[in-house]
Amino acid sequence: VGRRQWVRFNIRIFRQMFEPLEGLQQLIPGSLLLNFGQKGLTRYLGLMLGLLARRVLGQYDPALLGREPVETSSLILVEPNVQ
Repeated sequence: VGRRQWVRFNIRIFRQMFEPLEGLQQLIPGSLLLNFGQKGLTRYLGLMLGLLARRVLGQYDPALLGREPVETSSLILVEPNVQ
């Protein structure tokens, strides 16, 4: 895959990881601390994914985040970085 596809793939994984935390917004509406934390985490993840996209060679995805049983796993290689 290309670097952009790798970043999109990881964004999907992070969405699955942080989905349970979205319920906190309903428990604490209008919280400045929660809003600040969300924006800070978004910027941090964007920065890290941007840096790693240039250096990572590949990634093994065992699909551990799903509630259903794991049927397949995948190995993703970032072609521009492998060459």
